[in-house]
Amino acid sequence: MISYHDALTKINNDVSYLNTETIDLENALNRIVAQNVRAKVSNPNFDNSAMDGLAVYSEDLQDASVKKPISLEISDIISAGDTSVRLSEKKGTACEIMTGARIPDRADAVIKIEDVSIKDKLAIFTRPTEIGNNIRREGEDFKQGDLMISTGNKITAEHIMLLASAGICQIKVYKKIKIAIISTGKELISRTEELGENKIYDSNSPYLESIIRNLNIEGKYFGNVYDDKEAFIAKISQINNEYHPDIIISTGAVSKGKWDFIPDTLQDIGFNIIFHKAAIRPGKPILFAKSQTGYYFGLPGNPRAVTVGFRFFIYPLICTLQHLNSEEALIAKLKSSFFKKNKLTFFVVGQLAYNKHGELEVDILQTQESFRVLPNTIGNCFVMLTEEAKEYKAGELVNIYRFF
Repeated sequence: MISYHDALTKINNDVSYLNTETIDLENALNRIVAQNVRAKVSNPNFDNSAMDGLAVYSEDLQDASVKKPISLEISDIISAGDTSVRLSEKKGTACEIMTGARIPDRADAVIKIEDVSIKDKLAIFTRPTEIGNNIRREGEDFKQGDLMISTGNKITAEHIMLLASAGICQIKVYKKIKIAIISTGKELISRTEELGENKIYDSNSPYLESIIRNLNIEGKYFGNVYDDKEAFIAKISQINNEYHPDIIISTGAVSKGKWDFIPDTLQDIGFNIIFHKAAIRPGKPILFAKSQTGYYFGLPGNPRAVTVGFRFFIYPLICTLQHLNSEEALIAKLKSSFFKKNKLTFFVVGQLAYNKHGELEVDILQTQESFRVLPNTIGNCFVMLTEEAKEYKAGELVNIYRFF
C-alpha cells in the first residue's frame, strides 16, 4: 500500500503532455494557454479623453478664477473615432471632446463638461488645470509587447477582454483532455430504469460526467460492464478504437473480492499497474495504471470514494497534463474537535465559512461513511487529515480543498 504523497509522485512521473492547437479567441474560454502571449498594441494606443469635456492648453487657464473667469473660443468638436484635430495656434481656443476621442495636438488637459459654462461658442472656465488632467496616456494600461497571459493559465472572460484589447485574434492552447467512463457491477441500473430487487441506481457515472463537463474537459460514458472479464476487455478495446481517450476511469471491481477482476485483467491486456491501494480513506483500493495510449484509474464503487478519487488523484493528473500549477490548499481553523483513529490520509467532508472575526473556519460533518451522498450537498469542501492517528483539536489549522 502506497502513501498519498508517493501516489501523487508516481502519477506525475513521466507524463506525456498534451498536444497544442491554435483556436480563435472567442472559443478560448476556460482553455489552458500553451504559449506566452504578448500585446500586439498598447492600451490605450493613443492619448485620449477620459470623459466628455473641453480639450485645452493648460497655460491658457493658469489665471482663471471665479472672480476672473477666462473664456475660450470653441474651435471644433471631436468624437471618438474622429481623426486628430489641432488646437489653433492662436491663444484662447478650446475643443469640445467626447470620451475616448484622440487628444488634439497642442492640447494637454481636458476639463469635464460639468465644470464649464458654455455660451454660444465660448467656454467659460473659473479655475486653472494641471497638465494631463483627464487624459488617458498611450500605454497607460499596458504597452505593446507586454506579457498578457503566460503558459499554463486558464483563460477567463477577463482574459478574453484583455487579449481582445491587445489585438489578439487567435491563441495557442493545449488540446482538451478526453476522458472515458465505464461502470461495473450487475447490481447497477440507469436512473431511467425501473428499480428491481437487489438493484441500485448508478450515481457515480452521472457525477463523473458532470464534474468533467464542469472542468471544460471532454468526457463520454461508455456504459456499464457486468462482472465479466471478456466483456470488460471488449469494452476497453471499443473505447480505445472509437474514442482514443487520454484517461479511462472505471468504478468498482478493484478491491479483493471474487468479482474484482479489473487489476488482473488490465495486466493481461498490456497495462502497467503503477499502484494498487493507497493509504487513504475513503477509496483505499484505488488503482492507477498506464498503457502506451494513456492512463487508467480504477476507483472503488462507493460514491464518496469516487469523489475523493477524482478530486485528489485524477484532477492532479489533469493539471499536470495541461501544465497547470499545482493546487495550493486553503488553511482553515477547525470549528470543533475530531478524532482520527487510523494511520491513513483521511479526506472528510466539511462546511467552510468565515467566522465573525473574518477567519476561515471549517466544521467536519458527522456523517463520513463512503456510501453516503447527501452530505456532499451539505458540505462544500474536503478537509485533508494527515496519516498519523490523532485527535484534531478545535482551533487547529487544517488543509482545505473546496468542491469544484
